[in-house]
Amino acid sequence: MRHFSCDLCGKDLTPGEETRYVVRMESYPAGVPGELTEADLDEDHLETMAEMLAELEAREELDGPPPAPAPQRR
Repeated sequence: MRHFSCDLCGKDLTPGEETRYVVRMESYPAGVPGELTEADLDEDHLETMAEMLAELEAREELDGPPPAPAPQRR
């Protein structure tokens, strides 16, 4: 049997055991959005993301993985 639990608090999340909830969040900029320019469309966003991920991996190799968040009990 598979066991599912919350990574933060350790609460058992096994299906059928207890009521569970799905939380959906939506995020968008407040205010008037800027206009797209040709420069925005010409930028290689995949390359930018690849560079950011490479920098993050290099930092993790030097510093180790980031610490896990502290459990929050209510």
